[in-house]
Amino acid sequence: MRINDETIIQYESFLPSPRVSSSSEVSDPDLVTGTSDGMEVEFPMDPNLLNGVYMPVGGNNDNAPYQYIPAYPTDQHHAVYDSHMQLLEQFNQYQGFPIDPNLTAGAPQINNAPISSDNTFPDTENVNILALFPCQNLDQQALTRYLDESFSNKSTLELLRIVSDASSLDPSSFEPRRRGPLARNTKVPNGAHPRMTFAEDDRTAFLTDLKEQYDLEVEDSQMPDSKDIQTYMKQFFESFNPRLPLFHLPSFNISVTPPPLLLAMCSVGALLGAEKEVAITLSELAKQALQNAGSSYNRPLWEVQCKLLLIAQAAFGGDLDEVNWALENVGFIQREFSSRKAALLATSKPESNGWSDWISRESSKRLLFGMFVISSLLTLTYNISPCISTTEELKIEMPADEHVWMAADEDEWKRATVAEESPKIDVYTALTKVLFGKDFDLDSETQWSAYAVNVLMHAVDIHMWHITQSTQSFMSFSADAKEEEQMKALCTSQTEAALSRCYMILAHRGSSNGENSWDDVEGPLLFNGMSVLRSCYVRAFTGSGGFDRAMLFNNDEQAAYAAARNYIKSDQVRTPFLSGAVSQALDGLLYPLQMIHKFSEKETTLGRSVEHALAMWDTALFYTKWVHTMETQQAYVQPENKERQNLERLSEVLRQVDERRGENQSMAAGLARLFAEYINASWTWKVTCRMSNVLQKLAVVYEKDRAAGPV
Repeated sequence: MRINDETIIQYESFLPSPRVSSSSEVSDPDLVTGTSDGMEVEFPMDPNLLNGVYMPVGGNNDNAPYQYIPAYPTDQHHAVYDSHMQLLEQFNQYQGFPIDPNLTAGAPQINNAPISSDNTFPDTENVNILALFPCQNLDQQALTRYLDESFSNKSTLELLRIVSDASSLDPSSFEPRRRGPLARNTKVPNGAHPRMTFAEDDRTAFLTDLKEQYDLEVEDSQMPDSKDIQTYMKQFFESFNPRLPLFHLPSFNISVTPPPLLLAMCSVGALLGAEKEVAITLSELAKQALQNAGSSYNRPLWEVQCKLLLIAQAAFGGDLDEVNWALENVGFIQREFSSRKAALLATSKPESNGWSDWISRESSKRLLFGMFVISSLLTLTYNISPCISTTEELKIEMPADEHVWMAADEDEWKRATVAEESPKIDVYTALTKVLFGKDFDLDSETQWSAYAVNVLMHAVDIHMWHITQSTQSFMSFSADAKEEEQMKALCTSQTEAALSRCYMILAHRGSSNGENSWDDVEGPLLFNGMSVLRSCYVRAFTGSGGFDRAMLFNNDEQAAYAAARNYIKSDQVRTPFLSGAVSQALDGLLYPLQMIHKFSEKETTLGRSVEHALAMWDTALFYTKWVHTMETQQAYVQPENKERQNLERLSEVLRQVDERRGENQSMAAGLARLFAEYINASWTWKVTCRMSNVLQKLAVVYEKDRAAGPV
C-alpha cells in the first residue's frame, strides 16, 4: 500500500496530512512507477529472490510436499494514491470523520506479482470515526436515550430495583452491619443478592468502626444520614460502575463493605449526583481512613479498589490540588498493577465451578483492567507518560461478558457462562490482532466482551502515544530524509488500518439474543470506547493533539493564552478530503447541542462520561481551528464550493443556538464559546470546567487574530 508522499507533519503530530496550501491547488498526482519519488527509498534485495525455488510446505520432515515459489518481480509498481478524493455520495449524513479512502482502494494488478488482499472490511463500508455512534440507525434514538436516561441498562436497573423493593421491608429482617475488619478471603454466599439497605443502626456501627478500627475521629454532622448513604450508593452503581465495572453488584453487601471503601464509593456517587461539597468531604475522610488502614504491601482487593476510586475522583472531579495529588499517586497504580498481575497469573483458575471463586478471580482481573483504563485516561487528559504499557502488561485473559458478570444468582450465572460467546484469549493477543491485522476475523472479534473492547480502545490510545513519542524523537534527530519519510509512511498506514479495525469492531456488534447491544448493559462501555477512538483519531490526524494539555492542571491564565496562540499559529491544511470530513464532523459536534435543548431541565447521562467530554473537547479544538483558518484566509484564498457549504451551514446552526452572536463576529470564537458553555454545563466532572476555560480563552485569541488580519 502506498501512502501519500505529498505530506507535511502537523504541529506535534506524528501523522501526515495532505500538503496543500489551498483547495484550489489540488491536483491528482502522476502514476509513480518503480521507486517512489516522494520517499526515494531503495530497499536492498536478497539475490536469492531473483530465482525461483522449491520450498517445503507444512514442516521440515522428509515427507513434506514442496511448492514452487516464483522469482520476486522487480518491476513492481506502487499503488496509485487517489489524492484524498472521495465522492460526495460516500459521505453519509451524520456519520463523522471518514477514513482515508486509500485504505480500502484496491491496488492496481501487476503481472506476475504476488496478490495480497486484506478482506477485513467490506469495500462499500464507510468508516466514520467521529460519529457519536458507529451505526447510523443508532444515532438519534440511542443518543436520545442517553440524554434523558431512558436507556435500558437492564441488568443494573433490575438489580437496583430488587434492592429498592427490599429496602421497603422491615429493616429488622436484615443482617446488621458487621463490626471490625473484613476477612481477606470473604466468600460470597451462593444465593447472594445485593444488599444496600443502610439503617440508622448501620450508620452508628459504621461511625464506631471508623473510630476504633481506623483511628478516625468523625463528627456526626460530617456523615450523611443513612438514607443519603443509600442514595449515593445507588447513584454509584447506576452511573459509575456500568462505565468502569469493578464491583460485582449481584453479590454486593453494604453491611460488610469496609468503611474507607464505602466512603469512597459514596463520594463518587455524591459527585455524580451533583453534590460536590458532600463528595469533597467524603473523599477526604476516605483518604484518611485508608491511610490509617496500615497496609503497605500485599494489600487486600478492597484497599486497591478504594485508592483507585479516590485517584479517579481527584484527577477528574477535583480541583487543581486534587489533580496534583492524583498525579503524584500514579506510582501506586503502576506498583499495584505489577504485583497483582503477577499474583493473578501465578494462581491457576479454580478447579471448582463455584460462583464465589469465579467472582473473586474475575474481580481481581477487572481491577487490573480498571487500573489500566484510569492510567490511559490520565494520559489522554493530561498527556503524562502512561504508567502501564501495552506489551507484556496486558497478557491477561479478557474479562467475561457483562451478562455473565451481572448474573443475578449462581443458577443464572451457570446458564450465562454456557451461552457466553467471548473467545478465551488475552488482551495482548487481541491488541496484536487490532494493531497489525494478524489473524483478524471480524466475526470473532465482534464477540469480544464489552469491557474487553473498552480496554482495547484505551490500549490503542496508549500505543498511539508511544508511537507519537518515538516517531517525534526519531524525526528530531534523524539526518536521513529517506528514513524519515519511510517512518512517516509506515506510521500513517498502520494507524489508519488499526483505527479502522477498532471502528468495525464497534460498528458490527450485536448481542446474542439479537437485541441492540448499545442499548443494554454493554452500552456505556461501548459508548466510552467509541469516545476514546474519536480522541485517538482527531489527535493523530488533525494536529489537535498539539495543544498543551498542561493547561488542564494549571491555573496560569497567561500560560493558557500563550498555549492558545501557539495552537492557532500551527498550520492546518485545506483539502477536499478535509472539507468532506468537516461536513460530517459538524453533525457529530452539533447534534448533542441541539438535543440538549430538549432536555435542558434534566441532568444528562453524557455528563458521567469523562471519555466523551475529552472527545468533545478534542473535536472542538480541531473544528474551531478549521473555521478560524477559513475565516482568516477568505481575504486572499476564496473557499471552494464544499468549504462554502460547510461555513453557510455552520452559520445557520449558530443563528439557531446562539442568539447573542452578531453577523460580523468570528464564527470560530462563537463556536468555541458555545462548546465551552455546553461542556461546563453538561458534565459533573470538574476537569470539564478547565476544558471550558481553555475554549473561552481560545475564543478570545480567535477574535484578536481575526481582527488583526493577515500578516
